[in-house]
Amino acid sequence: MQGFSKEYKVLLISPPLSRIRFNLSGIMPMQPLGMASLAAYLRERNVQVSLLDSVALRHTADQTLHEILRRNPKVVGFSTTIFNIAHTHAIIRQLKTIRPEIHTVIGGYGVVFPPEMLGNRLAEVDFFIKGEGERALYELVCALQSGGPFSSVPGLIWRENGQVRHNPPGKPLDPDSLPLPALDLLPKAPYAMHPPFNVKPPLCLVETARGCGWHCNFCSLSRDLRQKSPGRVAEEIAWAKRVFQAREVHFVDPTFTAGRKRLYALTEMISREFPGLAWSCKSRVDLIDYETAHQMAKAGCYMVSLGIESGSQRMLNSMNKATTVEQSVKAVHALKKAGIRSLAYIMFGAPGETDQTVRETMELLKRIKPDYALFAGLMPDPLSALLNQKNREGVASQDDVFNLYYNNDASGTPFENQSFTGIPMEDVNRWVKNAYLSFYLNPHYMAARLFSSKSLREIRNLAYGAAMLAKDAIIPMRP
Repeated sequence: MQGFSKEYKVLLISPPLSRIRFNLSGIMPMQPLGMASLAAYLRERNVQVSLLDSVALRHTADQTLHEILRRNPKVVGFSTTIFNIAHTHAIIRQLKTIRPEIHTVIGGYGVVFPPEMLGNRLAEVDFFIKGEGERALYELVCALQSGGPFSSVPGLIWRENGQVRHNPPGKPLDPDSLPLPALDLLPKAPYAMHPPFNVKPPLCLVETARGCGWHCNFCSLSRDLRQKSPGRVAEEIAWAKRVFQAREVHFVDPTFTAGRKRLYALTEMISREFPGLAWSCKSRVDLIDYETAHQMAKAGCYMVSLGIESGSQRMLNSMNKATTVEQSVKAVHALKKAGIRSLAYIMFGAPGETDQTVRETMELLKRIKPDYALFAGLMPDPLSALLNQKNREGVASQDDVFNLYYNNDASGTPFENQSFTGIPMEDVNRWVKNAYLSFYLNPHYMAARLFSSKSLREIRNLAYGAAMLAKDAIIPMRP
Protein backbone atom coordinates (compact mmCIF):
# COMPACT_ATOMS: atom_id res chain seq x y z
CA MET A 1 0.00 0.00 0.00
CA GLN A 2 1.42 3.37 -1.02
CA GLY A 3 2.29 5.93 1.65
CA PHE A 4 0.76 9.40 1.49
CA SER A 5 2.00 12.60 3.06
CA LYS A 6 -0.38 14.54 5.29
CA GLU A 7 -0.13 17.44 2.85
CA TYR A 8 -1.53 15.37 -0.02
CA LYS A 9 -5.21 16.03 0.65
CA VAL A 10 -8.20 14.86 -1.37
CA LEU A 11 -11.56 16.65 -1.21
CA LEU A 12 -14.70 14.91 -2.49
CA ILE A 13 -17.74 17.04 -3.28
CA SER A 14 -21.44 16.48 -3.85
CA PRO A 15 -22.02 19.59 -6.01
CA PRO A 16 -25.12 21.82 -6.06
CA LEU A 17 -28.14 20.25 -7.75
CA SER A 18 -31.20 21.98 -9.15
CA ARG A 19 -34.51 20.33 -8.36
CA ILE A 20 -36.21 18.52 -11.24
CA ARG A 21 -39.81 19.40 -11.98
CA PHE A 22 -42.38 16.93 -10.57
CA ASN A 23 -39.57 15.15 -8.73
CA LEU A 24 -39.56 15.39 -4.96
CA SER A 25 -36.05 13.96 -4.53
CA GLY A 26 -34.43 17.40 -4.46
CA ILE A 27 -36.53 18.98 -1.73
CA MET A 28 -34.70 17.31 1.16
CA PRO A 29 -30.99 16.39 1.28
CA MET A 30 -30.13 12.70 1.39
CA GLN A 31 -26.80 11.19 2.40
CA PRO A 32 -24.50 10.87 -0.64
CA LEU A 33 -23.64 7.21 -0.12
CA GLY A 34 -21.49 6.93 -3.24
CA MET A 35 -19.21 9.74 -2.13
CA ALA A 36 -19.04 8.35 1.41
CA SER A 37 -18.00 4.97 0.01
CA LEU A 38 -15.21 6.57 -2.04
CA ALA A 39 -13.97 8.40 1.03
CA ALA A 40 -13.96 5.23 3.12
CA TYR A 41 -11.91 3.36 0.50
CA LEU A 42 -9.34 6.16 0.40
CA ARG A 43 -9.22 6.56 4.17
CA GLU A 44 -8.65 2.84 4.67
CA ARG A 45 -5.55 3.25 2.47
CA ASN A 46 -4.20 6.22 4.47
CA VAL A 47 -5.25 8.96 2.06
CA GLN A 48 -6.10 12.28 3.76
CA VAL A 49 -9.68 12.71 2.55
CA SER A 50 -12.54 15.04 3.49
CA LEU A 51 -16.10 15.52 2.20
CA LEU A 52 -18.13 18.56 1.19
CA ASP A 53 -21.85 18.00 0.70
CA SER A 54 -22.93 21.21 -1.01
CA VAL A 55 -26.47 19.88 -1.43
CA ALA A 56 -27.01 19.29 2.29
CA LEU A 57 -25.32 22.58 3.21
CA ARG A 58 -27.39 24.46 0.59
CA HIS A 59 -24.20 25.89 -0.88
CA THR A 60 -24.22 27.81 -4.14
CA ALA A 61 -21.54 27.27 -6.78
CA ASP A 62 -19.64 30.31 -5.43
CA GLN A 63 -19.80 29.02 -1.85
CA THR A 64 -18.59 25.61 -3.01
CA LEU A 65 -15.65 27.23 -4.81
CA HIS A 66 -14.80 29.27 -1.71
CA GLU A 67 -14.75 26.11 0.39
CA ILE A 68 -12.44 24.34 -2.07
CA LEU A 69 -9.99 27.24 -1.92
CA ARG A 70 -10.18 27.33 1.87
CA ARG A 71 -9.42 23.61 2.24
CA ASN A 72 -6.68 23.73 -0.42
CA PRO A 73 -6.64 20.09 -1.58
CA LYS A 74 -4.25 18.53 -4.07
CA VAL A 75 -7.12 16.65 -5.71
CA VAL A 76 -10.80 17.56 -5.80
CA GLY A 77 -13.36 15.01 -6.99
CA PHE A 78 -16.99 15.68 -7.86
CA SER A 79 -19.71 13.04 -7.61
CA THR A 80 -22.13 14.04 -10.37
CA THR A 81 -25.38 13.15 -12.09
CA ILE A 82 -26.45 14.12 -15.59
CA PHE A 83 -28.52 16.85 -13.98
CA ASN A 84 -25.67 18.72 -12.25
CA ILE A 85 -22.76 18.24 -14.62
CA ALA A 86 -23.13 21.85 -15.80
CA HIS A 87 -22.98 23.17 -12.21
CA THR A 88 -19.87 21.07 -11.67
CA HIS A 89 -18.23 22.29 -14.86
CA ALA A 90 -18.87 25.92 -13.90
CA ILE A 91 -17.18 25.41 -10.52
CA ILE A 92 -14.17 23.72 -12.14
CA ARG A 93 -13.83 26.48 -14.77
CA GLN A 94 -13.62 29.10 -12.03
CA LEU A 95 -11.29 26.96 -9.92
CA LYS A 96 -8.85 26.51 -12.81
CA THR A 97 -8.55 30.28 -13.32
CA ILE A 98 -7.53 30.68 -9.67
CA ARG A 99 -5.71 27.44 -8.77
CA PRO A 100 -4.88 25.58 -12.00
CA GLU A 101 -2.54 23.19 -10.18
CA ILE A 102 -5.41 21.50 -8.29
CA HIS A 103 -6.26 18.24 -10.03
CA THR A 104 -9.96 17.92 -10.85
CA VAL A 105 -11.90 14.67 -11.25
CA ILE A 106 -15.51 14.00 -12.20
CA GLY A 107 -17.20 10.67 -11.43
CA GLY A 108 -20.68 9.33 -10.94
CA TYR A 109 -23.52 9.04 -13.42
CA GLY A 110 -22.58 12.33 -15.07
CA VAL A 111 -19.79 10.38 -16.79
CA VAL A 112 -22.08 8.42 -19.12
CA PHE A 113 -21.32 10.24 -22.35
CA PRO A 114 -18.64 9.15 -24.87
CA PRO A 115 -15.07 9.79 -23.67
CA GLU A 116 -14.21 12.11 -26.57
CA MET A 117 -17.32 14.20 -25.90
CA LEU A 118 -16.48 14.57 -22.21
CA GLY A 119 -12.83 15.36 -22.87
CA ASN A 120 -13.60 17.97 -25.53
CA ARG A 121 -16.78 19.56 -24.17
CA LEU A 122 -15.51 19.76 -20.57
CA ALA A 123 -11.95 20.74 -21.41
CA GLU A 124 -11.15 22.25 -17.99
CA VAL A 125 -11.69 18.91 -16.24
CA ASP A 126 -8.46 16.94 -15.81
CA PHE A 127 -9.88 13.44 -15.30
CA PHE A 128 -13.12 11.49 -15.54
CA ILE A 129 -13.80 8.12 -13.93
CA LYS A 130 -16.38 5.92 -15.63
CA GLY A 131 -17.95 3.12 -13.62
CA GLU A 132 -17.27 2.12 -10.03
CA GLY A 133 -15.01 4.69 -8.48
CA GLU A 134 -13.45 3.26 -5.31
CA ARG A 135 -10.46 1.42 -6.75
CA ALA A 136 -10.14 3.76 -9.75
CA LEU A 137 -9.97 6.93 -7.66
CA TYR A 138 -7.42 5.41 -5.30
CA GLU A 139 -5.19 4.31 -8.17
CA LEU A 140 -5.51 7.74 -9.79
CA VAL A 141 -4.46 9.47 -6.56
CA CYS A 142 -1.49 7.09 -6.30
CA ALA A 143 -0.47 7.89 -9.88
CA LEU A 144 -0.82 11.64 -9.30
CA GLN A 145 1.33 11.61 -6.17
CA SER A 146 4.03 9.36 -7.64
CA GLY A 147 4.02 10.86 -11.13
CA GLY A 148 3.28 7.40 -12.48
CA PRO A 149 1.36 6.57 -15.68
CA PHE A 150 -2.44 6.67 -15.89
CA SER A 151 -2.77 3.81 -18.34
CA SER A 152 -3.63 1.22 -15.66
CA VAL A 153 -6.31 3.21 -13.81
CA PRO A 154 -9.62 1.43 -14.54
CA GLY A 155 -12.30 3.47 -16.30
CA LEU A 156 -10.13 6.61 -16.47
CA ILE A 157 -10.61 9.27 -19.17
CA TRP A 158 -7.87 11.88 -19.56
CA ARG A 159 -5.89 13.85 -22.11
CA GLU A 160 -2.40 13.04 -23.27
CA ASN A 161 -0.51 14.93 -25.98
CA GLY A 162 -3.71 16.66 -27.02
CA GLN A 163 -5.63 13.40 -27.43
CA VAL A 164 -8.45 12.04 -25.26
CA ARG A 165 -7.45 8.67 -23.81
CA HIS A 166 -9.65 6.22 -21.97
CA ASN A 167 -9.07 2.94 -20.16
CA PRO A 168 -11.39 -0.07 -20.02
CA PRO A 169 -13.43 -0.52 -16.84
CA GLY A 170 -12.04 -2.60 -14.02
CA LYS A 171 -13.31 -5.85 -12.59
CA PRO A 172 -16.54 -5.34 -10.60
CA LEU A 173 -15.89 -4.94 -6.89
CA ASP A 174 -17.17 -7.32 -4.25
CA PRO A 175 -19.46 -5.01 -2.20
CA ASP A 176 -18.86 -7.05 0.97
CA SER A 177 -15.13 -6.30 0.71
CA LEU A 178 -15.54 -2.52 0.80
CA PRO A 179 -15.16 -0.54 4.04
CA LEU A 180 -18.27 0.90 5.64
CA PRO A 181 -19.18 4.25 4.01
CA ALA A 182 -17.56 7.23 5.74
CA LEU A 183 -20.82 8.61 7.10
CA ASP A 184 -18.84 10.18 9.93
CA LEU A 185 -17.19 12.56 7.46
CA LEU A 186 -20.53 13.98 6.31
CA PRO A 187 -21.82 17.21 7.88
CA LYS A 188 -24.32 17.03 10.71
CA ALA A 189 -26.94 18.31 8.31
CA PRO A 190 -30.72 17.69 8.43
CA TYR A 191 -30.56 14.64 6.18
CA ALA A 192 -33.97 13.22 5.41
CA MET A 193 -35.97 11.93 2.45
CA HIS A 194 -38.80 13.35 0.44
CA PRO A 195 -42.46 12.69 1.27
CA PRO A 196 -44.02 10.21 1.85
CA PHE A 197 -40.88 8.81 3.54
CA ASN A 198 -39.21 10.14 6.69
CA VAL A 199 -41.95 8.99 9.06
CA LYS A 200 -39.58 8.16 11.93
CA PRO A 201 -36.52 10.41 11.65
CA PRO A 202 -33.58 10.49 11.78
CA LEU A 203 -33.47 8.62 8.46
CA CYS A 204 -30.38 7.16 6.81
CA LEU A 205 -29.85 5.53 3.42
CA VAL A 206 -28.33 2.05 3.23
CA GLU A 207 -27.13 0.16 0.15
CA THR A 208 -27.56 -3.63 0.16
CA ALA A 209 -26.68 -4.34 -3.48
CA ARG A 210 -25.21 -2.85 -6.64
CA GLY A 211 -26.65 -3.25 -10.11
CA CYS A 212 -29.92 -4.75 -11.29
CA GLY A 213 -30.55 -8.13 -12.89
CA TRP A 214 -33.32 -7.07 -15.28
CA HIS A 215 -33.32 -5.47 -18.73
CA CYS A 216 -35.81 -2.58 -18.90
CA ASN A 217 -34.85 -0.81 -22.12
CA PHE A 218 -35.21 2.74 -20.77
CA CYS A 219 -32.63 2.20 -18.02
CA SER A 220 -28.87 1.71 -18.05
CA LEU A 221 -28.23 0.28 -14.59
CA SER A 222 -25.57 -2.40 -14.58
CA ARG A 223 -27.09 -5.84 -15.22
CA ASP A 224 -24.49 -7.30 -12.88
CA LEU A 225 -26.43 -7.67 -9.63
CA ARG A 226 -24.02 -7.95 -6.68
CA GLN A 227 -25.73 -8.30 -3.33
CA LYS A 228 -24.26 -7.76 0.11
CA SER A 229 -24.57 -10.49 2.71
CA PRO A 230 -27.09 -10.06 5.54
CA GLY A 231 -24.18 -9.78 7.98
CA ARG A 232 -22.69 -6.89 6.04
CA VAL A 233 -26.09 -5.17 5.79
CA ALA A 234 -26.40 -5.50 9.58
CA GLU A 235 -23.06 -3.72 9.97
CA GLU A 236 -24.22 -0.89 7.70
CA ILE A 237 -27.48 -0.42 9.61
CA ALA A 238 -25.62 -0.41 12.94
CA TRP A 239 -23.16 2.15 11.53
CA ALA A 240 -26.05 4.38 10.36
CA LYS A 241 -27.60 4.18 13.82
CA ARG A 242 -24.29 5.02 15.47
CA VAL A 243 -23.44 8.03 13.25
CA PHE A 244 -26.90 9.47 12.57
CA GLN A 245 -28.89 7.85 15.40
CA ALA A 246 -31.08 6.49 12.59
CA ARG A 247 -34.50 5.20 13.56
CA GLU A 248 -35.54 4.80 9.92
CA VAL A 249 -33.67 3.34 6.94
CA HIS A 250 -34.34 3.48 3.23
CA PHE A 251 -32.66 0.73 1.22
CA VAL A 252 -31.59 2.47 -1.97
CA ASP A 253 -30.99 -0.51 -4.27
CA PRO A 254 -33.53 -0.76 -7.13
CA THR A 255 -34.54 -4.37 -6.38
CA PHE A 256 -34.15 -4.95 -2.65
CA THR A 257 -36.51 -7.93 -2.88
CA ALA A 258 -34.43 -9.86 -5.45
CA GLY A 259 -33.88 -13.41 -4.21
CA ARG A 260 -36.50 -14.69 -1.76
CA LYS A 261 -34.04 -16.69 0.36
CA ARG A 262 -31.81 -13.64 0.86
CA LEU A 263 -34.80 -11.37 1.48
CA TYR A 264 -36.05 -13.63 4.25
CA ALA A 265 -32.56 -13.71 5.76
CA LEU A 266 -32.50 -9.91 5.70
CA THR A 267 -35.93 -9.57 7.34
CA GLU A 268 -35.02 -12.10 10.02
CA MET A 269 -31.79 -10.19 10.73
CA ILE A 270 -33.60 -6.83 10.95
CA SER A 271 -36.25 -8.27 13.29
CA ARG A 272 -33.62 -9.82 15.53
CA GLU A 273 -31.00 -7.08 15.64
CA PHE A 274 -32.97 -3.87 15.03
CA PRO A 275 -36.42 -4.16 16.61
CA GLY A 276 -38.44 -1.00 16.14
CA LEU A 277 -36.55 0.08 13.02
CA ALA A 278 -38.83 1.57 10.35
CA TRP A 279 -37.70 0.89 6.81
CA SER A 280 -38.68 1.15 3.16
CA CYS A 281 -37.36 -0.20 -0.12
CA LYS A 282 -37.94 -0.57 -3.85
CA SER A 283 -39.18 -3.63 -5.69
CA ARG A 284 -40.39 -5.01 -8.98
CA VAL A 285 -44.06 -5.99 -8.90
CA ASP A 286 -43.29 -9.60 -9.82
CA LEU A 287 -41.21 -10.06 -6.65
CA ILE A 288 -44.02 -9.24 -4.21
CA ASP A 289 -46.65 -11.66 -2.91
CA TYR A 290 -48.46 -11.81 0.42
CA GLU A 291 -45.99 -14.19 2.07
CA THR A 292 -43.10 -11.90 1.16
CA ALA A 293 -44.99 -8.75 2.20
CA HIS A 294 -45.97 -10.34 5.51
CA GLN A 295 -42.34 -11.18 6.33
CA MET A 296 -41.28 -7.64 5.45
CA ALA A 297 -44.04 -6.07 7.54
CA LYS A 298 -43.08 -8.16 10.62
CA ALA A 299 -39.54 -6.77 10.27
CA GLY A 300 -40.68 -3.13 10.26
CA CYS A 301 -41.19 -2.37 6.57
CA TYR A 302 -43.80 0.35 6.16
CA MET A 303 -43.43 1.34 2.49
CA VAL A 304 -42.47 -0.29 -0.79
CA SER A 305 -41.89 1.69 -3.99
CA LEU A 306 -43.09 -0.32 -6.98
CA GLY A 307 -41.97 0.09 -10.58
CA ILE A 308 -45.47 -0.25 -11.99
CA GLU A 309 -44.68 2.18 -14.86
CA SER A 310 -47.94 1.65 -16.79
CA GLY A 311 -51.40 0.13 -16.70
CA SER A 312 -51.15 -0.82 -20.36
CA GLN A 313 -49.65 -4.20 -21.16
CA ARG A 314 -48.64 -2.87 -24.55
CA MET A 315 -46.58 -0.14 -22.85
CA LEU A 316 -44.98 -2.60 -20.41
CA ASN A 317 -43.94 -4.74 -23.38
CA SER A 318 -42.64 -1.62 -25.13
CA MET A 319 -40.38 -0.93 -22.13
CA ASN A 320 -39.22 -4.55 -21.91
CA LYS A 321 -40.37 -4.59 -18.27
CA ALA A 322 -41.07 -8.35 -18.29
CA THR A 323 -44.02 -7.77 -15.95
CA THR A 324 -47.78 -7.82 -16.38
CA VAL A 325 -50.58 -5.50 -15.33
CA GLU A 326 -52.04 -8.30 -13.22
CA GLN A 327 -48.76 -8.63 -11.31
CA SER A 328 -49.07 -4.94 -10.40
CA VAL A 329 -52.59 -5.58 -9.11
CA LYS A 330 -51.46 -8.54 -7.00
CA ALA A 331 -48.41 -6.72 -5.60
CA VAL A 332 -50.38 -3.71 -4.35
CA HIS A 333 -53.10 -5.95 -2.90
CA ALA A 334 -50.49 -8.10 -1.13
CA LEU A 335 -48.87 -5.04 0.43
CA LYS A 336 -52.24 -3.68 1.57
CA LYS A 337 -53.13 -7.01 3.16
CA ALA A 338 -49.81 -7.05 5.00
CA GLY A 339 -50.26 -3.45 6.21
CA ILE A 340 -47.48 -1.96 4.04
CA ARG A 341 -48.01 1.24 2.09
CA SER A 342 -47.29 1.31 -1.63
CA LEU A 343 -45.76 4.05 -3.78
CA ALA A 344 -46.39 3.55 -7.50
CA TYR A 345 -43.80 4.81 -9.96
CA ILE A 346 -45.54 5.70 -13.23
CA MET A 347 -43.81 6.77 -16.42
CA PHE A 348 -45.43 8.27 -19.51
CA GLY A 349 -43.91 8.52 -22.96
CA ALA A 350 -42.62 5.09 -23.92
CA PRO A 351 -42.82 4.26 -27.63
CA GLY A 352 -46.47 4.00 -28.66
CA GLU A 353 -47.93 5.91 -25.68
CA THR A 354 -51.30 7.48 -26.43
CA ASP A 355 -54.18 9.10 -24.58
CA GLN A 356 -55.77 5.64 -24.46
CA THR A 357 -52.77 3.93 -22.80
CA VAL A 358 -52.57 6.79 -20.29
CA ARG A 359 -56.25 6.29 -19.49
CA GLU A 360 -55.56 2.59 -18.92
CA THR A 361 -52.85 3.54 -16.43
CA MET A 362 -55.07 5.94 -14.53
CA GLU A 363 -57.88 3.38 -14.49
CA LEU A 364 -55.46 0.83 -13.01
CA LEU A 365 -54.53 3.25 -10.22
CA LYS A 366 -58.22 3.84 -9.45
CA ARG A 367 -58.69 0.10 -9.30
CA ILE A 368 -55.75 -0.87 -7.07
CA LYS A 369 -55.55 2.36 -5.04
CA PRO A 370 -51.84 2.61 -4.17
CA ASP A 371 -51.19 4.89 -1.22
CA TYR A 372 -49.03 7.23 -3.27
CA ALA A 373 -47.93 7.70 -6.87
CA LEU A 374 -45.14 9.60 -8.58
CA PHE A 375 -45.52 10.42 -12.27
CA ALA A 376 -42.81 11.35 -14.75
CA GLY A 377 -42.20 11.71 -18.45
CA LEU A 378 -39.67 9.30 -19.93
CA MET A 379 -36.30 11.01 -20.23
CA PRO A 380 -33.46 9.78 -22.48
CA ASP A 381 -30.97 7.72 -20.49
CA PRO A 382 -27.67 8.13 -22.38
CA LEU A 383 -26.66 4.48 -22.08
CA SER A 384 -30.06 2.82 -22.35
CA ALA A 385 -30.93 0.31 -25.07
CA LEU A 386 -33.94 2.43 -26.03
CA LEU A 387 -31.91 5.59 -26.62
CA ASN A 388 -29.25 3.63 -28.50
CA GLN A 389 -32.00 2.36 -30.78
CA LYS A 390 -33.24 5.91 -31.37
CA ASN A 391 -29.66 7.03 -32.06
CA ARG A 392 -29.37 4.38 -34.76
CA GLU A 393 -32.69 5.52 -36.23
CA GLY A 394 -31.36 9.06 -36.46
CA VAL A 395 -33.91 10.52 -34.03
CA ALA A 396 -31.26 12.11 -31.81
CA SER A 397 -27.51 12.07 -31.30
CA GLN A 398 -25.45 11.84 -28.12
CA ASP A 399 -24.62 15.52 -28.66
CA ASP A 400 -28.35 16.33 -28.52
CA VAL A 401 -28.73 14.40 -25.27
CA PHE A 402 -25.65 16.05 -23.76
CA ASN A 403 -27.00 19.51 -24.66
CA LEU A 404 -30.39 18.68 -23.15
CA TYR A 405 -28.92 17.84 -19.75
CA TYR A 406 -26.03 20.29 -19.77
CA ASN A 407 -28.26 23.26 -20.61
CA ASN A 408 -31.20 21.96 -18.54
CA ASP A 409 -33.29 23.08 -21.50
CA ALA A 410 -34.59 21.39 -24.65
CA SER A 411 -34.29 24.56 -26.73
CA GLY A 412 -32.25 23.98 -29.88
CA THR A 413 -32.40 20.19 -29.55
CA PRO A 414 -34.70 17.66 -31.26
CA PHE A 415 -36.49 17.37 -27.90
CA GLU A 416 -37.81 20.93 -28.01
CA ASN A 417 -41.15 19.85 -29.43
CA GLN A 418 -41.17 16.07 -29.14
CA SER A 419 -39.67 13.44 -26.88
CA PHE A 420 -36.91 11.11 -28.03
CA THR A 421 -39.61 8.47 -28.54
CA GLY A 422 -41.39 10.71 -31.07
CA ILE A 423 -44.27 11.83 -28.84
CA PRO A 424 -45.15 15.56 -28.71
CA MET A 425 -43.76 17.06 -25.49
CA GLU A 426 -47.04 18.93 -25.10
CA ASP A 427 -48.77 15.55 -24.70
CA VAL A 428 -46.18 14.15 -22.26
CA ASN A 429 -46.34 17.27 -20.08
CA ARG A 430 -50.14 17.22 -20.15
CA TRP A 431 -50.24 13.57 -19.11
CA VAL A 432 -47.91 14.13 -16.16
CA LYS A 433 -49.72 17.24 -14.93
CA ASN A 434 -53.20 15.76 -15.30
CA ALA A 435 -52.13 12.53 -13.60
CA TYR A 436 -50.99 14.41 -10.49
CA LEU A 437 -54.16 16.47 -10.39
CA SER A 438 -56.41 13.45 -10.95
CA PHE A 439 -54.68 11.23 -8.40
CA TYR A 440 -54.14 13.68 -5.55
CA LEU A 441 -56.95 16.25 -5.90
CA ASN A 442 -59.56 13.72 -4.94
CA PRO A 443 -61.55 14.43 -1.77
CA HIS A 444 -61.80 10.73 -0.89
CA TYR A 445 -58.07 10.26 -1.36
CA MET A 446 -57.18 13.33 0.71
CA ALA A 447 -59.48 12.25 3.54
CA ALA A 448 -58.03 8.74 3.53
CA ARG A 449 -54.47 10.08 3.69
CA LEU A 450 -55.30 12.46 6.52
CA PHE A 451 -56.92 9.77 8.67
CA SER A 452 -54.22 7.18 7.95
CA SER A 453 -51.36 9.50 8.96
CA LYS A 454 -49.74 8.42 12.19
CA SER A 455 -48.35 11.74 13.44
CA LEU A 456 -48.50 15.50 13.00
CA ARG A 457 -44.97 15.32 11.57
CA GLU A 458 -46.18 12.99 8.83
CA ILE A 459 -49.07 15.34 7.98
CA ARG A 460 -46.69 18.31 7.73
CA ASN A 461 -44.30 16.26 5.61
CA LEU A 462 -47.04 15.27 3.18
CA ALA A 463 -48.36 18.83 3.04
CA TYR A 464 -44.91 20.09 2.10
CA GLY A 465 -44.59 17.57 -0.71
CA ALA A 466 -48.10 18.39 -1.95
CA ALA A 467 -47.26 22.09 -2.02
CA MET A 468 -44.16 21.45 -4.15
CA LEU A 469 -46.11 19.33 -6.63
CA ALA A 470 -48.91 21.91 -6.76
CA LYS A 471 -46.36 24.59 -7.58
CA ASP A 472 -45.04 22.43 -10.43
CA ALA A 473 -48.57 21.95 -11.75
CA ILE A 474 -49.44 25.65 -11.64
CA ILE A 475 -46.28 27.14 -13.17
CA PRO A 476 -46.28 26.76 -16.98
CA MET A 477 -43.95 24.09 -18.28
CA ARG A 478 -41.05 24.80 -20.59
CA PRO A 479 -40.59 22.45 -23.53
